[in-house]
Amino acid sequence: MIPKNKTSGRLMWAGFAILAVALLSVILVRTLGLKNFPSWPLTEHSLTVRIEFTGMQFVIQNGDDFDWENVEIEINAVGSSSGYKFETPIIRAGQTYRFPAVEFAKDNGERFNAFTVKPRSLTVRARKTVHGKLEYSGTFPSVP
Repeated sequence: MIPKNKTSGRLMWAGFAILAVALLSVILVRTLGLKNFPSWPLTEHSLTVRIEFTGMQFVIQNGDDFDWENVEIEINAVGSSSGYKFETPIIRAGQTYRFPAVEFAKDNGERFNAFTVKPRSLTVRARKTVHGKLEYSGTFPSVP
């Protein structure tokens, strides 16, 4: 029988500890990093969007070097519940567009009313880009 060396036993446990910490780190990064996980299959690309709400209109800038086609913009969607939507055929690369808030409507026809509803979240879905279907989801800063 080969006698156990205390040093090799400690090294083995240190190796297990390092492996456990690395695995836990990967799990935490994956969990915390997926707040804006797209509903379409994840690709190596996503939309680069700059958004602003002026109080009467949504200002959306395409920060990509490619056009977005067949675009749907959705405000305040919660889970499987639809929010206020607006569709546009194209948002050109590098361009900024202004969409009146009143043009956004729910599936039942209810219009977005900036006087009674605060924008909380925004999703931009481009059904056609050079990289296939892409999406961006984000939240607006809290407004008193």
